[in-house]
Amino acid sequence: MMSPPSHSSPSPLTPTTPPDFIVRVKIENHPVRFFVHKRPHVDFFLSMVSQWYDVVIFTASMEMYGMAVAKKLENNRKIFKQKFFRQHCTMDFNGYTKKLTTISQDLSSIFIVDNSPAAYRQNPDNAVPIKSWFSEPHDTALLELLPLLDALRFTHDVRQFSVGIFTCIACGDPHSLPPSTPHTPQPHN
Repeated sequence: MMSPPSHSSPSPLTPTTPPDFIVRVKIENHPVRFFVHKRPHVDFFLSMVSQWYDVVIFTASMEMYGMAVAKKLENNRKIFKQKFFRQHCTMDFNGYTKKLTTISQDLSSIFIVDNSPAAYRQNPDNAVPIKSWFSEPHDTALLELLPLLDALRFTHDVRQFSVGIFTCIACGDPHSLPPSTPHTPQPHN
């Protein structure tokens, strides 16, 4: 499962660097252009994890935008097995939460890579945190996650490596969790 590995800005703002692609959608009958910048290494990351997992995109973005970005990221490769959007999220605490049982009732083999602890607050033991990205060209967070994601595919239950146990290299600190993670891990029996 993935959060959107991109950053966009709506027109009329023009990006300071050329976008990787432009998404054109209609929102309330108004055409809107988004200049999308792909997170560094996202193409390699998706090619690797799609060999290991059934990759699902689960975003709080509107479907018309999320589907257009997913299509561009796939680039005719059929990477995402399923796609879930804002209407599949739960609105609580003034934000959108991604309930992983929307994908499957069996959470032992599902994890979410997301930059927002609020997005996975209902399933914190299934979370793999990643730092937010705002167009830093030398970002390597996706590459840094690959060894962990490779190892997770050999576990019987991903929750045994709950968010409290993960070393958060991709969050910028190899020894701690993101400061806003609202979860104290409990041992699994």
